[in-house]
Amino acid sequence: MPKIFKAPKYSQEEIELMPNNDGRLRRPYSDDYLEYDGIKRQYVPTDKLMTENGINFESTHEGDPNARNDELEHVSDQIYTFIDKKSGSNIETLKWLLAHHYRPGIAPFRFREMLKDIFVRQARFYAVNGDLSDTVTVDVANKQWVDRAIMTEDRHIDPKVKILLMDLGLTWVGSYDEQFRGAIAREDW
Repeated sequence: MPKIFKAPKYSQEEIELMPNNDGRLRRPYSDDYLEYDGIKRQYVPTDKLMTENGINFESTHEGDPNARNDELEHVSDQIYTFIDKKSGSNIETLKWLLAHHYRPGIAPFRFREMLKDIFVRQARFYAVNGDLSDTVTVDVANKQWVDRAIMTEDRHIDPKVKILLMDLGLTWVGSYDEQFRGAIAREDW
């Protein structure tokens, strides 16, 4: 059975004191805004990130302490599923790129800030619109049911999030698989 990676947790003060290329900062890592889930190998936004950006899921799930965490995990799953569907790379390669904040030309700290912005925008879109992937509707102009495949085609992702994911190179039709094969195989992330 593979070992599950336990991401180190850094406070914001510790992160701010480290230079951008400091070798002591081990990626992937958790902080006050993003938690790294070693089982799924993906980041999940935290309650603090959502609260500071005015996003509140509690009103829809009063009395259930796990519901908010489920909503945050669902937002994370939406992002990771979208990039898997839109990229030519294997999902493990994409998860490695996100986990290590890797994009040539973008500093890792800037990458993380963009990733936080992606989660905030998607959470806000999800909080306002609900889960559009479960929607089936009627096309009034043509007086017929809209095909579920057409209705759910990426309509559950904020259009600005799609652009940010393109900027990070995560929805590129090419493949990063060969370039990062050795790093992914180590399974220390």
